[in-house]
Parts: sequence; structure tokens; C-alpha cells
Amino acid sequence: MPQKKPAKKLHELAPEVKAGFKIDDISKRTFIVGKQFATGGFGRIHTCTEQGKSQEMVMKIEPSTNGPLLTEVVVFNRILKKEMIDTYKKNKKIQWIGLPHLIANGYFTYNSEKMRYMIIPKYAMSLEGAREANGGKLSAKDSMVVANCIIGALEYLHDSDYAHADVKAANILLEKQGVYSTSVLVDFGLAHRTTNNVDKPDKKRAHNGTCIFTSTDAHRGNNPSFRGDVEILAYNLIMWISGTLPWLALESSPDKVFEAKQKFVAGLPGTLQNVLTSQPAAVTGCISTMFDVSMKTQYKDKVDMEKLKKVVAGAIQSASGAVSKESKTTAKTPKKVTRKAKEEVEDDVDDEPKPKKKVETKSEKTKKTVRPKTPKRIETEEDEEDEMELPTSSTNGKYKDESDEEEELIPRSTTRSARAAARSQPRPQPSIRLGVTTSTASSSRAARKIEQKYKRLSTNKSSLVPVSIADSDDDDDDAPPAVSTEPSTSSAGGTKRSSGGGGEIALKTPALVAPAIKKAKYKSGISSATKASPTELRRVPGVRNFPKGRRTMLIKETTTKYQEKRAATETNHDDSSSSDL
Repeated sequence: MPQKKPAKKLHELAPEVKAGFKIDDISKRTFIVGKQFATGGFGRIHTCTEQGKSQEMVMKIEPSTNGPLLTEVVVFNRILKKEMIDTYKKNKKIQWIGLPHLIANGYFTYNSEKMRYMIIPKYAMSLEGAREANGGKLSAKDSMVVANCIIGALEYLHDSDYAHADVKAANILLEKQGVYSTSVLVDFGLAHRTTNNVDKPDKKRAHNGTCIFTSTDAHRGNNPSFRGDVEILAYNLIMWISGTLPWLALESSPDKVFEAKQKFVAGLPGTLQNVLTSQPAAVTGCISTMFDVSMKTQYKDKVDMEKLKKVVAGAIQSASGAVSKESKTTAKTPKKVTRKAKEEVEDDVDDEPKPKKKVETKSEKTKKTVRPKTPKRIETEEDEEDEMELPTSSTNGKYKDESDEEEELIPRSTTRSARAAARSQPRPQPSIRLGVTTSTASSSRAARKIEQKYKRLSTNKSSLVPVSIADSDDDDDDAPPAVSTEPSTSSAGGTKRSSGGGGEIALKTPALVAPAIKKAKYKSGISSATKASPTELRRVPGVRNFPKGRRTMLIKETTTKYQEKRAATETNHDDSSSSDL
């Protein structure tokens, strides 16, 4: 007996069509095939353009014997022509609907093989691509916005007596990247006309569709139904928001997936809340309502889409409010914490409010007494019993403000009211301590020690601290010299204090310091070897009182000077020794 020829496969993948191939439409339009960018079912998906135009479109190509693209072409020709969609939008008084329209379709021959093609508008990207780019999830708000678009698209299909049967992220396209409010439902390869539906399962049709999303009707073997589309959308929402499904690992076993779905639906709403933890109640309630409406609708009946639109709108509003509330809380929290911390610092640490800055006139500035910062103690090698404190300047060369000194006199533990009362009371003016002395001799000795200290640490006028010894009006050697802080141009603005003797102690400006010290002829008391050594000179008491930059410069200049002197002395000594020989 002759052997029978093997039966031809029902569906075959279309041969690849090269870019640039031209297809003539029955309406005498010419379309140019572009690059292939995807495959769908048993067809290939290319970009294409109409000859003479630059706008890109999408062309689906399959062998003419294949069924999926034929089903799509029939659906587009029956209900998805542009004029049909425009009429529906006008009757419903809506501006937009998430469905594509048919541009062209027909047949062409390529390498002696008959091919079918269909052309629809081109969109930016798929929702599945957006979900994967976002880590496998979508926000509750974005998911509900997409659901709102899909419900509108399903309403149009159901009003036209068609069920889609394959709602999923891969079959939803975005007109613009990142914009979910204009999502479009595509791919009608499994779409079914429901006019002849009978609630009679057929095992040959069992589990038809995308297994993890398909409806329980489809698992049983029923034809696609209106209620099945809503159930499928509910499964998708769980996947988009949570990134998973309880039966995702069972995808290769359709019977187990069907069993898991039945248990999940029977356990609602608790099973749903276990998956969508920490989601707004309106979101979980919306998805639960979708399941409820789907299960309570009869197999052949249409779904109450108006009810679903309302719950979806409420979920969008709730999800939007949750997002905005979270963002506001995140934005405001640091400010509140910072303000609170600032108040705590002001109350617990500073205790007293900062005094307001007073605008001073020129005369007031002239009369104002210069106040030194917290004095530093200088110990001399000659007399450690007499303690002296000299005013030291800050890094910017300014003294502490008078108001700061007054605040330091008030204990920190005092309450605000007590501090305010204390500040209102007149306070004695603090004096500049240049030595605690009770006699003319001791005052003179203190002044001499100051002169000696700064004489031996100073090598030029620019490095001197503003302290100098002025000649006393009295010729008596026992009378203490005067120390002045008073500017050279003003004799009445400074404050002079008596230390128990006939001399007056005050601080002079740097311009008057150098000449006074230059006249002094006291011996330093520091050896030349110490002055020539930076390390040793740095250890000398009183050197640390100089600001860091000035101290470094002073040590460098002093050591350089005395090192040169020592070198010159050694050279002269060597020369004299050799001449003696």
C-alpha cells in the first residue's frame, strides 16, 4: 500500500521577509516592509511604512493557512475599523478608547508562498516591558489606571458580542513610554464571538489561553465569556501589583493551576489580602469586587461594567492619595525633626536667647571698650608664683562681644524667667587681669615680665602681640610702667585702671608696641641654642599663645636668624684658631 503523506501542520511559523519588500494593497497603496522586531503566535511582526510617507506602522505576517491571524483579521474587519470606533466614541460621548484600528490587510506572495498580512498603528512599548523595567511590579495606582483603560476596551468588545480571552501585560501597549492612561489592548488571536455560547465544557478546549491568567471557565473547557475577561483582568492586577501569583510555579501543570485558582477564589477576600499586603483597602476591595462580579454573573450574561468603573475610579483615587500622603510625609518629616531638634538645643543647651544686634553710631563705636576673650595663662620661668593673664585674640583678630560676656555670667541651669531678670540687672564691668598685685613693686615686676616675655619671642614688628610697656611719667624706678590698650588716635576713648600703684596699665595698638619694646634692654633669658632649634623654641611657655600661623612664622624667622648667627660664630672661631696655629 502506498504510504500516506504526513499531514501538514495546522500552524507554521511564517518565513522571514526581508526588509524593503513591497506589498501592493487592493486599494492601490504600497507598503514597504521594515525590520522584524517581534514574533507573535506563529507570525512575525515588522515595522512598515506606506510609500511616500514616513509614519511607521506595525505589520503582522503569517502563512495564509494559519488560523490566529485570520481570527484577528476577522475581528478587525467586523468591529475594529476606524469609523466604527469613532461612531462608538461619539455615541458614548468619550474622547478615547484603548483599542487599535485596522489600517490594511490582505495577501501577498513571497518566494512562491502565499502570506497573509495585517497593518495596525504602532505604539511605544508593551506594558510587560514597562513592568520588567520596573523590577517586575507596577504601583497600585499605575495598575489601576491601566485596568480602567482595559475595562473601557472590554466594554466595547462585549457590546460588540466579543470576548478577548487573553488579557495580559504582553498584549497591552502604551502609546507613550511611562504613560499608562492611554493603554491599548491588542492581539485578538483568541477573541471569540459569544452569540452561540453554551455552558457545556469541552475537554479539547480545556486550559485554553495563557495558563496563569486564564479564567476558570477556560480551564473547564468552556468558550471564552464576558465574565471570564473580568476574572482574567483580576489575576493580572494581582501579578502587576505584587509581582507574583500563588500558582506561578505550577504553570507547567494546568490542572494544578486550575485547582489553585479554585481554592484562591473560594477563600476570598482573605486569600487576596494575604497576597496584597500593605495595599490600600480600596485597591484590594476593587480586585475583590472584580472576582465577586465575575463569579455572580451568569456564563452568557454581560458584566456590569459601570459598577467596575466606579470601584476602579475609587481605587485610583485612594492609591493616588496614599502616594501623595507618603511623599508629603517624607518631605515634611526632616523639617519637623530639624525644627524640634533646634528647639531642644535652644531650650536645653543654650538656655538663653541670643541678644539682638544693636546698630551703633560712630561715636558709640569709638567709646566702646574692647573686651578680650577668655584669658590664657602665661607661666614664666622667673616667677611661677605670680599668675598673669593676657588677652588673646581669636583667629579673625576680634575680641568677644560684650553681650557674649554677659551671657556667660548667667548660670545655664537658671530658668528663662530668672535669666531674663538677671540680664535686666546692672552688672559690674569685668576688668582686664594683667596680674593680681597690691603694690607698686609687684606691678612693676609684672610689667617687666610681660616686656621680657614678648621681647624674647619677637623678632620683627609684624609678629608682635598688641602689648607693650610705655614709659612712666614718673622717673622713679619703682613706679610701674603703663600698659595701654588705647588707640594712638584716641586718648579719651580707652578705659584705664589703677592696680594699686602710681602707674597706669592699658593695652596699646600694634603700631605703638614695637617702638616701646625696641627701647627695652632686658636680657631674654632664653639661650641661643634654644632659639636656633624649632622644636625647643616651640616648647617655650608663651609661644603657644600666638595664633597658629603667626607662631609658625615667628619660630621659623627666629630659628633661621640664630642658626645663621651660630654658623657665623663657628666660622669666625675656626678662622681665629687657624691663625693662632
